[in-house]
Amino acid sequence: MVILTSACSDHPHATSGASVTYAGTGSVPAAPATPPTRKGTNAADAIPDAGPSPSGPNFTDVDAGAFLCNPAARWSAGKGVTGLPAGAHAVAFSVTPDELCAAWVDDAGDLHVADRATRGDTFGQDKILAWPPHASPPAFSLSDDGLRLAFVKPDAKGFSEITRTSRQADFDDGADAAFALVNQWVVSLGATVSDPAFGADGDTFFYSQFGGQVTVSESRRARAGADVAWPAGSPRGGPPVSPVQMDATTFYRHPVSSSADGLTLFICDDYPTAPTARAVYRTSLGGELRLSVELGSWSSVHPNAACTRLYYVEGGRLTFSDRI
Repeated sequence: MVILTSACSDHPHATSGASVTYAGTGSVPAAPATPPTRKGTNAADAIPDAGPSPSGPNFTDVDAGAFLCNPAARWSAGKGVTGLPAGAHAVAFSVTPDELCAAWVDDAGDLHVADRATRGDTFGQDKILAWPPHASPPAFSLSDDGLRLAFVKPDAKGFSEITRTSRQADFDDGADAAFALVNQWVVSLGATVSDPAFGADGDTFFYSQFGGQVTVSESRRARAGADVAWPAGSPRGGPPVSPVQMDATTFYRHPVSSSADGLTLFICDDYPTAPTARAVYRTSLGGELRLSVELGSWSSVHPNAACTRLYYVEGGRLTFSDRI
C-alpha cells in the first residue's frame, strides 16, 4: 500500500460513536512504477461502494478491553485545538502522544511546528520550517518525542528526517542515517515508499511500500539511542490494510499513526468515494491487522498516549475529540 500522503479527506462529518466494520477484501494489483494519485475524492469519481465483507471476523470473539484504544469507544464532537489556527486548511497533521508538540502542513504547502509546556496550555507561536531539499512535501511524520520529522525523499525511494536536540531548539538540515537500512532495502527491490508513520511507542515505524506487491510495512527497533537505524521492516497484511481493486480502479489504505501498545494502527483509506479514517486492530505485536472500526471522514488521525483523545484534520481544521 503506497500512495502520496496528501490528506485523506477534508469533507465535514458528524462525529458519533464509532461503527465496527470489516474492510472489504480485494485483489492486490501489480504496482505501478510511481505512487498513483488518490482516487474517489471527488463526486465526479463516484464509484459504488461494495460495502464491508459479510464473512469477515468481528469483535465478538475478541476482548475489546484488551486494546489500549478500545474499539467500542465513542468520541465527542470535534473541537478546535487551542492555540492552533482554526482556519489552517491543513492537508496533513501530526501530534506527539504527550500532546505537547504539533506539526501540520497548510494548503499553501508550508510546514508548521508548535509546542506547549503542558496539555492545559495554549500552543505557543508556531514556527514555519523550510522543507529540506531532500524531502517530498507534504508526506511527513512527527516522532513521539517531538524531536524528529520524517519525510519521503523526492524520488520516493526512501525516507530522510530533520532533528532537533530539544523542543526549544531549531531543527537541523536533515539526514538519511536513521533510515539507511530501510532505504537500502527499498532500492534493492526497485520499490518506492510513502506514508511515513511513527508509532506512539517510539519503537515502531510504519510505511507504505510499492514494489512487486503493495504493502504496509512495519519496522520495529529496541530504543537504544537516536543513532540506531530502523530495520527494513516486514509487511503487515489483512483486508483492512490491503488495496482493493474495483472496476479497474485501485483504492488504498494509508498508515498514519499507531497506539502506544502497538495493537492499533490508524489509517486513512480512499475507498471508494468517501475517504475514511479507520482504526484497525491486531491481537498481538507483529500480527496481521484483521479488524476495522470506522472513525469518520477525517485525515491525519493521531492518538494521545492513553488513547483517550484523538487529534485529526476535519474540513481542513485542526481538531480533537475526547473519548466519552
